[in-house]
Amino acid sequence: MQHPNFQRGAILLQQHRYDLAEQEFRQGLADEPQNAFGHAVLSICLRELDRQAEGIQEAQLAIHLDPEQSLAHYALALNLMDQKKLAAALAACRQAIQLDPHDADLYAAEAAIQLTSEHYREGLAAADRGLACDPKHTQCLNLRAMALRNLGRSSEAQIASGQVLAEAPENALAHTVHAWNFLEQGRVPEALNHFAEALRLDPNNEYARRGMVEALKARYRVYRWFFAFRVWQARLGRRGQWFLLVGLVIFMRMTTAAGEKIAGLQTPANIAIGLYMGFVFLSWAGTPLSNFLLRLNRFGRRALNRQETWEANVVGCCLLAALTCLLVAIASENYRYVGMGGIVMFVAVILPIAGAFRSAPGWPRWVTGGLAAIALLWAFGSLGSAIAEATWGDPIVAVRRSGEGVIALMFTAAGATWLSAFLPKRV
Repeated sequence: MQHPNFQRGAILLQQHRYDLAEQEFRQGLADEPQNAFGHAVLSICLRELDRQAEGIQEAQLAIHLDPEQSLAHYALALNLMDQKKLAAALAACRQAIQLDPHDADLYAAEAAIQLTSEHYREGLAAADRGLACDPKHTQCLNLRAMALRNLGRSSEAQIASGQVLAEAPENALAHTVHAWNFLEQGRVPEALNHFAEALRLDPNNEYARRGMVEALKARYRVYRWFFAFRVWQARLGRRGQWFLLVGLVIFMRMTTAAGEKIAGLQTPANIAIGLYMGFVFLSWAGTPLSNFLLRLNRFGRRALNRQETWEANVVGCCLLAALTCLLVAIASENYRYVGMGGIVMFVAVILPIAGAFRSAPGWPRWVTGGLAAIALLWAFGSLGSAIAEATWGDPIVAVRRSGEGVIALMFTAAGATWLSAFLPKRV
């Protein structure tokens, strides 16, 4: 029989009262410091408190005390998954399954790790194995629906999440998955209703909050097209995305060469190049620009988290600076070309800013953030120098300096997008 503190802690853990559960587990471990079960459940509790590093230590101690306890390996897998150490998490989870192959919770953990790794077919298979152990396992059903959605099997995913809601109408994750399916089908009102219900049931549901943000943006027709493209691109997988990127670059080189050699193709080539540049820009800057639009909405701004709000604010400042340059270019003949250069510079600097907010916290964020800061300072510096030259010096030199600033910012923006593509992304 387990220590009374462990029993009370387990009940509190089920009730999501994690602070009180931790106290009970620690009191029990004070009496029985060698109890592997106590360390394992404390590890799960610490994970829910976002203290995964401590949770890993407790799980490893539990494994040291009792290597044959599947719960300890399960707790280790969950904490490692949250820290994005996915290979180690999968190994720990499979060790737990080997020790207890009839526990559906363990297959649900494996499915979650596979989905986090973007291995959707493997995640679907793991969820199906869990359902073979328990056909009504809610977590496996939800993860199965998520895997089906990411595999592009939306109708099956809708049926799967609908089955969960029929069995458990108060399940926040089921409402969230159901809402994402509606959103990908372009049924925005239904998606908003289910996201709102999911957040009512679980206000800390980040998956539902992100979905609510996307659904609010999707009320704009242009963003719906952008969102549909992102969903299609995501389903290509990493390899498919790189083939698409390389293919587009090759296509543009061929288009440019054809336009130079054949006079009749010059205009179509220029149109194709313009569309390609717009595609590249929106691929990277679409999210921060849409966050800025949401920031202007008195309801939508409440859905943005702190980081998204900051991103929207910085992008808004860049757009305001570009608008100011546009007004200057229209109003003054003397500053026309300087103003036009400023427009390009402040729009281009949005790309490194987007890359910085897109990067994972830590050194990737410092690298991309530093590059964005340099780009922003360069834009202000080049523009200030060009304005000074146009005011007190030679207007021709002012135009040259503005052009040099534009070229430098374009190369910086291109470099930032390529760099952030290789760096770890934030969750």
